[in-house]
Amino acid sequence: MKNITANEMKFVLTLLKSPEEDVNSRNISKIIGISHMGSFKISKKLEKEGIIISKQIGRGRYFK
Repeated sequence: MKNITANEMKFVLTLLKSPEEDVNSRNISKIIGISHMGSFKISKKLEKEGIIISKQIGRGRYFK
């Protein structure tokens, strides 16, 4: 990972604060105060880089 933005850091820290809980990007966007699309883009980038993992439940994608 080359550069990490402040919002990406908040996203990862939110996941690390509650590792037992699966959350989707919309829930994280409400917690850290960004748009749900911004949160979705961050989650896709972090997943592509192997920093977070996701699982599909129904139509939703949940992250750990």
